[in-house]
Amino acid sequence: MRPSSRTVRATVLTLAATLLAGPLALGPAALADSEAPGLERPYGDELEPGTSFSDTAEVGPGTYTLNVPAEGEDHYFEIPRTDPDAVIWYGVTLQLEDTADELSSFTVEGTAEGDSTVPCNSSFVETGELSYITALFSANRTGECRAADSITLRIANGSLGEDGEALPTDAFYQLVVWTEPPVEDTSQLPAPNENSPWVPVEETEAEPTPVEGARTFTDAEDLADGYYSVTVEKGRPSIFAFPLTYGQHVQVLAENDGAADTFETLDAVWVSPLGGRLRDVEPSGGPGSGLGLARGDQAGWSTPIVTYTNRQRAGGVGASQGGTGFGQIQAAPAAFAGTYYLVVELPRTFSDPFPDELPLLLDVRTITDYEGSPPDYATEPAALQSLDGSGYVATEEERQEAQEADAEPAPWLLVVGLFAGAAVLAAVGGVAVGRVVRSRS
Repeated sequence: MRPSSRTVRATVLTLAATLLAGPLALGPAALADSEAPGLERPYGDELEPGTSFSDTAEVGPGTYTLNVPAEGEDHYFEIPRTDPDAVIWYGVTLQLEDTADELSSFTVEGTAEGDSTVPCNSSFVETGELSYITALFSANRTGECRAADSITLRIANGSLGEDGEALPTDAFYQLVVWTEPPVEDTSQLPAPNENSPWVPVEETEAEPTPVEGARTFTDAEDLADGYYSVTVEKGRPSIFAFPLTYGQHVQVLAENDGAADTFETLDAVWVSPLGGRLRDVEPSGGPGSGLGLARGDQAGWSTPIVTYTNRQRAGGVGASQGGTGFGQIQAAPAAFAGTYYLVVELPRTFSDPFPDELPLLLDVRTITDYEGSPPDYATEPAALQSLDGSGYVATEEERQEAQEADAEPAPWLLVVGLFAGAAVLAAVGGVAVGRVVRSRS
């Protein structure tokens, strides 16, 4: 007695559903671990922070990612000096899901061997008009810090005033540490520059390529030379990446493609590979850096020429005009070959009738001002650490682990295999059903 076609169909579908149920049931559980509300965890190794000056976490060159500390629960790190002539750089970059409207503060304090009477950088306290905070410091700004065996960092989160509120602890910050070997002779290197020449841009009738700026530094994609359109949203940064080497700078001609009935101007921010806002510059021969908010207004956003000696300019790595929040912040020098970032954001503080978004046209040019001018380090430097991992070089052990991991079947292959098996079985079952029906007829 042959089974009916309905029975065969039911059997095949039940078996297929059983096979599919496994991967479908696993899917949400797997996704639950990788999908978290708010911003994704940025690039960087996890690190357990110290809790006091006597209980610090030792850190070497690298990029680390941590949650913002709770108010009153500061983070403490110690950076040992392995070479008495080396330069210790430390950068801290914090990103929020939204602008911090409350009176909150974020402090980065570096001291020589944990001695609070010997500061290595001015206490950096900032609250946000913008959804990100970034600063880069050198531990070689004073003689005491240059001679210290280690630098101790304190990261603090707090509120200001009766109406203040600390930053949310589900936000992340990146700590970037790099130890730079000394350069014995800088006399043959190009001199530091505060500016960069503006290269005239010819008008084009070509249609701009639509692009979307990344929400985080980790996700920022390289923006090659070309003509682009982008829409910038209030309170949400649009971040673009630009790999630069010594002797290069990048310029962006920005044009307002919308309109706003306000007296505000829009300023873009350049960020160094290690974090930290570059000093604002006005490119010589080009438009100013403040973008007017009437249709057709233009601005020139340019980095300095990347030069090792930019750190040696008058005043060194010092205050950067246009800091967001209380006072000014220390400027990061355009002194490293690596990935630089352009960040464009409409501050939440721009009040109505300012629109929630603004369309812009961007003409991008990466310019080589002179060929080959890298410093001659006394010893081979470690790979430059960066916010997005672009300067990272894997160790031999890590490469070996990656090769072994590649040799093992990935979990998703199993899922695909189950789906494929179910599909094949369903197809076979369909043939069987056809045979049953035809035999009965």
